[in-house]
Amino acid sequence: MTTFSHSGPGARHEAFLYTSAQEFGSLTAAFVAEGLESDESAVVITSAENLEAFRTALDDPSPLVFVVDGDDWYRKPAETVGRWVGFVEGQVARGHRRVRGVGEIAPLRRGHAVDEWLHYESILNELLAPLPLWARCAYNTETLPDSIIEDARTSHPTVIERGAASASDSYLPPRRTPPQSLPLDGRPGLTQQPVDVAGACSYVEAEARRAGMGELQVQHLLSAVCEVARNAFVHGSAPVFVTAWPEDGSLVCQIEDEGGGIDDLTAGYRPPAKGDTAGACGSRARPRTHSTSAAVRTAAPFGSRCATPTLKAPEERPRPASDPPAGKVVRCRRRPTRLPATRTRLLQMRCSRDREASP
Repeated sequence: MTTFSHSGPGARHEAFLYTSAQEFGSLTAAFVAEGLESDESAVVITSAENLEAFRTALDDPSPLVFVVDGDDWYRKPAETVGRWVGFVEGQVARGHRRVRGVGEIAPLRRGHAVDEWLHYESILNELLAPLPLWARCAYNTETLPDSIIEDARTSHPTVIERGAASASDSYLPPRRTPPQSLPLDGRPGLTQQPVDVAGACSYVEAEARRAGMGELQVQHLLSAVCEVARNAFVHGSAPVFVTAWPEDGSLVCQIEDEGGGIDDLTAGYRPPAKGDTAGACGSRARPRTHSTSAAVRTAAPFGSRCATPTLKAPEERPRPASDPPAGKVVRCRRRPTRLPATRTRLLQMRCSRDREASP
């Protein structure tokens, strides 16, 4: 069995490069089995094919090993950080000294929100540092672009390749992104210079409705725009510029100000500190609400850009010929409501006590 040594405190974050489901299954099974011998729990998050290979390679199934479909775990970066923290804290509360995790970011296989997920990987060392977690991020070198594999080497201090662990020569610690612009690149968006948050929201709402967005999508977009615009006016520096334009089935909104940018690399991925009512709520709302083409970068010198799918409201369903004519009353049977099992038992207990108390 391959032995993996790590006895230091806090989290360890590694890149796991593999070429096939069989290689993934065998190396992950060895990694997990070694942890089980030390009373550590484990979670494996990847595709169905890799999970099946892992189950086959693991000789002794254990209730301390959890398997999760990657599409369910990796939905949005900010939510994923919360899942890691919650899972590890829950396992520690159950008496396990550490958690071993192997995860494969499902959106990268589809080329979805690549920049945001790679940024998530680059700051994960800092986000998970206090946790007793040994995490391996899996990358299939046969299916992913070379650019993503190179980014994996850059964002992980240790790389597992062909079963051997070595320090990454390309690793770069998380660092503040230097100021750069977010140009419109010839897009037809019309930049506005609102004087307050209400003006910014009013402009974006008009553009969203002009693009045919559904009501739910409009409200989700406005909730994030309101918070980001508030941060721009309160914590940034005037003037504030807002631009919105349709692009590839989404409405893209860009907010810029003359502030100095965000020094905290983890802004938007951690909740505000207790008592911080004026914290970076907008930065936190943006990655939790929008999952496509959403990236915070410094521009002019600070800006935020996000994209929301323009899901139009469904058209009215034509009336079938079998529908009753207008004005005619039709009596329908009401579908019974299924109560949760717990509530049903409580009602049964209450009824039985009432019968016992009755003369």
